[in-house]
Amino acid sequence: MTNFTACAQLFSSDPVLQAKWAYDGPVQGITRNRSTQITLEGCKAVCGTGNDLYPWAQASATITTWILPIIGILLQAPFESNAFWKTVLAIGRWMGSPMASLSYVLWNMKVTAKCALMEVDMSVPYESPIPEEDTDFAHIRDSFYILTTMNQYSMKARASLKKEAEGLLRIVLFSKDLKMHTIDGSLVEFLPEARRELAGELREGPFGHLGKNTTAHDLALGLLLGWLPVLILSSIVDRNPVAADDVRRKLNKLVDLVRYSLRDKDIRQDYIESTQNSCKSRREFDSMRDWIDRISQDSEYMDNFFTSFAGQGRVRWHYGAAHPILSDIEQCYVAERGRNWLADEEEARTSLVLGEVEEGLVWFDFRELWQIGSAIIIVSFTCFGAFVISFYTPTVGLGCRSGGYMVFCSISAGLLICELLVWWLASPVRLEKPQALVRLNSRLQSNAMVVAFEDSSCSLFQKLTSRIAQLWLRIVDGAIRAVIGVVAWRQSPDRRRRVEERMRTSLEVCRDYTLKEWTERFFFRPIELINAAWLLYIVMAQTFGWYKNCNCVTSTWGGRGGGTVLASTTMGLAMIYIIAEVGGTSGGLVVRD
Repeated sequence: MTNFTACAQLFSSDPVLQAKWAYDGPVQGITRNRSTQITLEGCKAVCGTGNDLYPWAQASATITTWILPIIGILLQAPFESNAFWKTVLAIGRWMGSPMASLSYVLWNMKVTAKCALMEVDMSVPYESPIPEEDTDFAHIRDSFYILTTMNQYSMKARASLKKEAEGLLRIVLFSKDLKMHTIDGSLVEFLPEARRELAGELREGPFGHLGKNTTAHDLALGLLLGWLPVLILSSIVDRNPVAADDVRRKLNKLVDLVRYSLRDKDIRQDYIESTQNSCKSRREFDSMRDWIDRISQDSEYMDNFFTSFAGQGRVRWHYGAAHPILSDIEQCYVAERGRNWLADEEEARTSLVLGEVEEGLVWFDFRELWQIGSAIIIVSFTCFGAFVISFYTPTVGLGCRSGGYMVFCSISAGLLICELLVWWLASPVRLEKPQALVRLNSRLQSNAMVVAFEDSSCSLFQKLTSRIAQLWLRIVDGAIRAVIGVVAWRQSPDRRRRVEERMRTSLEVCRDYTLKEWTERFFFRPIELINAAWLLYIVMAQTFGWYKNCNCVTSTWGGRGGGTVLASTTMGLAMIYIIAEVGGTSGGLVVRD
């Protein structure tokens, strides 16, 4: 073990050691002094190569001031009950890839706030009292509350790519006159009653359980994790069902009740006729009838519609059902009428059920880039603030602390970029012209050059993804052969054959994995866990003095500071944003009994 205090006294009092090992290079931020400044080689020769661990009094101060509050914040995260490995993977994702996790969480918060502020608050006149139960407002509020819960669950892949899937959810959420019964005919009721009962159960869930260098480096440690409170608070605002699997079963039960009812010819016909008065024209009624018939036919394959809980950014590539439905509702009805759009309740419900349904439930909206950019800024600026403080604290320069912060932030950014790249390459959507881009650039559509560029870009994208898919299959086959070759190397012929058979049988399952499944299992999860472990190492090294050795106390570059202001400002603005979103969410969706 190294003792830098005794080593410093020895070096400063021995002219021979100073003549041999004194540092004569440039210094920044400190005064030149040959009796106290030593080269790296001299430090190892005079002081040794071990760590000068902090005394318990100093380590315990860091633990009580920084570590315990950090653990307390982390324990407030919305974990799933009785799901140990899911909890481990969730912690690994949050701590190992905070930029990607926070991007999903911020987007979900935006969608929930839109449900509350636009689709619920604006459905009644300005400053009007909250309507009583059993009113149209209460029913539509139940619908949007259920939609925000649906948004936190992954959808069945085959169903989510069909336009009829969105139509089915529209009927589940907004239809008023559909009678329902189970497949055995044991239950008969109207859909609003089922929605009100489910919304009440869901609301009960979330709210039922209600001086020295070491000083500067400890501050840097706190700033390094400055994004953690933002992520935890955002994930809490992003609503977490207490029993995720139980809620998923209830949502699927509601969807199944509608599916069974629509497949009943008499009930379907009664429901179609009930919409006739609210349709503006015969053409709209015919469209409604054809649309309901299509939904009824395709609903047979939409069992187990919601597959797993995916809220709080714990599942990559999750695209919930809420935003596509909200965007279409806004475009086809709400935007034109503005506040009090629910005044004509029958007409509104007809439009909400029929809609336009251009893209289906899976499509990219360029407004998501704001949330991605915000997550990058929050995490990178807090990490950069920690980097600046450690970089410009004596000894000045890039060292173990500042380098460790840089590595953590760089891996986080790299994971986000790779995740977005895989999402783009593996996207099942192949639109000839992306509708979101068309809406954002409607004024440019008359330009022939722009239209030609879009056509060529889409053609290039299809060719590129096709070639990547072929290359990916070759890589997978090559990897399987390589693994078999390594395992069976230097085995007897009989044993080699048995090993190859067993390995091929086991790996054949992996061969059918998609690009997302391969990267999820063999790239993203391992790298996230490694980065989370690296972050844990940084915290422990700072706490107990593992960084206090010759390699870590030397440095090579220097400059000026400013990290505290940068990181603190970023954290403050992020907290203000969360408070604003909390106000918007609670104002529109929570029942006040």
